[in-house]
Amino acid sequence: MFNYAYLLIVSQGDTIQKARSNLVEALELFFETDEPSEIQDRLITEDGRTART
Repeated sequence: MFNYAYLLIVSQGDTIQKARSNLVEALELFFETDEPSEIQDRLITEDGRTART
């Protein structure tokens, strides 16, 4: 069985490379500064539900 979850974090840029770089930066800052409960709140499961539901 394979399960996954993803975070509701997006980014943009003028090029694919810049958008990717901006996304990496956003993720790094998110994990460095947010509380574990905030991270849990943003997790979305493969069926579209939040990880807490």
